[in-house]
Amino acid sequence: MKGKNQFTPDEINLLRRLIRMRIKASQQGDRSAQKRIRDQMRAVDFYGGDDFGIHDLQLEDLDRLIASGRITILGGQPLTMSLGHPPLPKEEMQPDSKGTRKRQSSDESYVIDLCDEVLRQKASR
Repeated sequence: MKGKNQFTPDEINLLRRLIRMRIKASQQGDRSAQKRIRDQMRAVDFYGGDDFGIHDLQLEDLDRLIASGRITILGGQPLTMSLGHPPLPKEEMQPDSKGTRKRQSSDESYVIDLCDEVLRQKASR
């Protein structure tokens, strides 16, 4: 194994963000951005192709690696139940009491929901 297969929750969140960025760069045909992002993934010792045989890594691939136990999350239970959900499209944004449109499910609320799930407690929002 060239990299590692145990990551902290922060590293998993970073990998998720980098995967999203790499997918976007790929869709835009920006090969230099893809390379920079791949280098950032390697900086946390994640080598998708070399270690797991996965090229063109998607969020679902990362979820499968976690669910199968090939990747473990240090310091707690694996976060397999809620992973892989993309952010809501703009159509699903709702106005708040001031009339400002806000997402019903932002990245922040997604992370808090994950924490609720892992800690088996409801966080105040």
